[in-house]
This record gives sequence, C-alpha cells and structure tokens, in this order.
Amino acid sequence: LPAAGEQRPIRKGYLIARSSDKQTQYCELAPLEHFHHIRRQDCLDEFIDFINNPNSLTERHSVTQFAIDTLALHSTQQRIISINALMDPLQQTYNDSVKGWNCIKIKLGRQPIDKDIQFFNALLEKIPQQLRLRIDTNQRWSVDDFHQFIESVPLKQIDYFEDPLTDPKQYINFNNVPIA
Repeated sequence: LPAAGEQRPIRKGYLIARSSDKQTQYCELAPLEHFHHIRRQDCLDEFIDFINNPNSLTERHSVTQFAIDTLALHSTQQRIISINALMDPLQQTYNDSVKGWNCIKIKLGRQPIDKDIQFFNALLEKIPQQLRLRIDTNQRWSVDDFHQFIESVPLKQIDYFEDPLTDPKQYINFNNVPIA
C-alpha cells in the first residue's frame, strides 16, 4: 500500500457491516496510524460512542466520520460505496489487475502535477466510461496543484478526491468538489 511516501505490505483495521431487511452495507475503519495520527482502537472507540449516543456532538476524527457517513448512520438516506481496486501509476498501467472492477482508487501526487494530469487524461482514453475513479494524493497537492488538476481533467467519472491537500484548512476553497 503506497501511502505518505512509504510502502506498507499490510493495512490493519475493522470492516464494519450494517444489515437491514434488504441489504448489507460495509465500510472500513482502517486508519493509517502513522499518517492519520490516530490509533485503530481510538477510531473504534469513537465509532462505538457514536452508536451508543448518535446525538452527541463529540468531536470525531475524519476517518471515523467517514465510516459513519458511509453507512449513513446519521440519516435515513442509504448509500452504497463500492469496494475499489488500487492502481499506482508509478508501478502499473491500466491492466488485468484492475480490469473488471467498477471502481479504481488511483494514487497520485508523487510526481509533478503536469505528469499526474497527463497520466489521468491518458487513462481516461483507455477505460470504460462507466468506471468510477477515486483519486488519493495522501495530502501531497498544494491548492494550486489541486486547482490545476480539476481544471485540466473531466471530473464526471471521479467519485471523490481522498486527502488531496497538504493543508486541510484549504478544503473550504473546494466546496464544489467531492472530497473524502
């Protein structure tokens, strides 16, 4: 798993299921402890606290809040989040390891922004139009990089950008772009 400039062979966390009469939804609660600066157990404790007290205004880490939002535990609206394949453009191209998936997470941000844009636009020419994409830069883009990317590529196949900015306080400048 390439994240924050490291290669990790294993990612640990929790897979959480929510079942109803018609379906079962799944999400992960799996922070990268060295990157997100929160332990798995702390996320689990926050999640359990929310389950026991859903109206609490207690502050939660974004990893925990994403799991709550994914399972739509705070509203009656149900959403489905697809499991995705992982594609690292520094190590692979669009090939058999990611073909057949309906969603791919793409790791960007480890090369100059113009190379990321070039890679992404070339990828769009090769993939089916119904394929959903998630872009994860592990907080490596500046505000200018992010602006340049969203102005240079079509966004219609992108589900969301995960941790795109080096300065999370700048997310307020991108309220029209889906960010996880």
